[in-house]
Amino acid sequence: MTEPRRTVIASEVREILNYFGKCPLCGYPARASTYTAQFSDGSTEEQIVATCGLPCGWNGPADLSTMTSNTPVHRTSPKALPPNT
Repeated sequence: MTEPRRTVIASEVREILNYFGKCPLCGYPARASTYTAQFSDGSTEEQIVATCGLPCGWNGPADLSTMTSNTPVHRTSPKALPPNT
């Protein structure tokens, strides 16, 4: 028996201001954000995604690599995204 498919009902993207990672393709400093998704079954998932600061085109999941502590410092006002429909 298959489980019912869950859908995203809300999502949020928050930039990590103290991220200190580099692009694995070109070595240029990268930016990162925390992507949070809330699903119809009540579960929540969070993922860190980094993007190259140059237009080489790379982006992908990343480990947390911060300059000042092991805690990411997020932008104070998160940018909410509309739910997927």
